[in-house]
Amino acid sequence: GKDTDFKALAQNRWVDWYLKLIAPLSKNWFDWQDYSEVETEWNNIRALFNWCLDTGEYEAAQKLWNGLHEYTLERGYWEERQEWMDKLTNMAKERGDTAGLAQAIFFKGQTLAHLDEIDEKGNALNLIQEAWQLGLQDKPDIKFIALTYIAAIYIKQSQFKKATLWLQKKEELNEVPKSTKEQYQCL
Repeated sequence: GKDTDFKALAQNRWVDWYLKLIAPLSKNWFDWQDYSEVETEWNNIRALFNWCLDTGEYEAAQKLWNGLHEYTLERGYWEERQEWMDKLTNMAKERGDTAGLAQAIFFKGQTLAHLDEIDEKGNALNLIQEAWQLGLQDKPDIKFIALTYIAAIYIKQSQFKKATLWLQKKEELNEVPKSTKEQYQCL
């Protein structure tokens, strides 16, 4: 009835409004961003993201995440990142979205690498390498960062030969955006 139509319309407007707010952060996410609007709206954005994950709004969740992954990394929202990546991983598997699966697995591994830089149990490294094997290397905007994380973990573990192999792969990349290369060369 009318209530159902109104509710659906309101939900669509809610999703659309926040997607428009987040969209600019997706375009050049490796450049410095002004997160003040995200900061102001964070509780609502978090609620929307959880709602998208809980109701199966996969495409909206993906679009939101594309604009939020750097923000959540910078702010250290480790629990949310892990929980959200677990849900996005499951949703990607259900849909047979290998690219989305690789991306979700990578971001979970990235989160774990920040929580345990030495990665004693190998959880972060295993996830990032799994994402790589699933096709993350086909995503130009993320593969450079994935290579950097893998090499950094090996360096922190004093496994320099393995780190060198991954750094060589990194050097072979020709299509790396200059600003990405500059931002992550120090890791």
